Amino acid sequence: MATNKHPVLLADNGEFMVGTIRVPLHRVSTALLWKQDPCRHYYSKPNKVTSPDRSNNSSIKFNQFDICSNGKRNVVQHEKNKESNCIEELKESLILRQGMVLLKHYITHDEQVEIVKICRQLGLGPGGFYRPGYADGAKLRLHMMCLGLDWDPQTGKYRNIRLADGSSPPSIPESFGKLVVKAIEEAHCLIRKECRVSFAERILPSMSPDVRIVNFYNSHGRLGLHKDRDESRESIRKGLPVVSFSIGDSSVFIYGDQRDVDKAEKVVLESVDVLIFGGESRLVFHGVSSIIPNSAPKKLIQDSMLSPGRLNLTFRQY
Repeated sequence: MATNKHPVLLADNGEFMVGTIRVPLHRVSTALLWKQDPCRHYYSKPNKVTSPDRSNNSSIKFNQFDICSNGKRNVVQHEKNKESNCIEELKESLILRQGMVLLKHYITHDEQVEIVKICRQLGLGPGGFYRPGYADGAKLRLHMMCLGLDWDPQTGKYRNIRLADGSSPPSIPESFGKLVVKAIEEAHCLIRKECRVSFAERILPSMSPDVRIVNFYNSHGRLGLHKDRDESRESIRKGLPVVSFSIGDSSVFIYGDQRDVDKAEKVVLESVDVLIFGGESRLVFHGVSSIIPNSAPKKLIQDSMLSPGRLNLTFRQY
């Protein structure tokens, strides 16, 4: 394993510690990406990635998890409900790097409330939220639900049936797919304007999501630096993007070319933000270093009853 500037230690639960970030053993990788000018006027395909063959001996037991509650929260931040018909209104949106776009304040209040409502309904049914873990007993610091296909952290593979309980993952709601397509189109508009290119898809390809992973982080939730590399070889080769919706409390998102916390860049993802990374950034290392308590829009909490924490929806094309 390549050494980083930051000490890497093996914890007693089978995870690697990179500073204060816990990294599951199967996520350790020595692969590196190179950094590019975010406005380079051409598209380069990433290297092909194959996942190692992992044995499957997962046997997870869990209780039903509800992302909503009736508890009161002391929220002081006011809601920013900004809609956009054209990129000129998204003045805070950013091209973070080649193929990586952050749309600020993109999801409307009503869309957020509806997303929470649907996720709660699906999350309380078969294939709903659970806390995934590994054969050695280590648990991820979040609750997860998959739609379309189930993704198993233990095996790193997608399946039609969840091994934890034999349930089938729910389908992706049509309204969610439309939001993803709309967000990618908005990102293309930003790329064309900022990078002065005609064919934005050369930098950030389009995609039709058929897999969605929903993570709910409480105020102590974390996710170590890792790559989303378990989709099909064709999807990875084409650089088809991951589209991430953030709802609820803000989070500190870290990303970089290496699995090194010291060298990672940081950006705060607020409720209503959409982050998209594809093309040359499809295999960027990324993670969540912390959740900012009581930072969710007050009106969102009142109307959705979302529990303290962050609801994160990531869409991919397998």
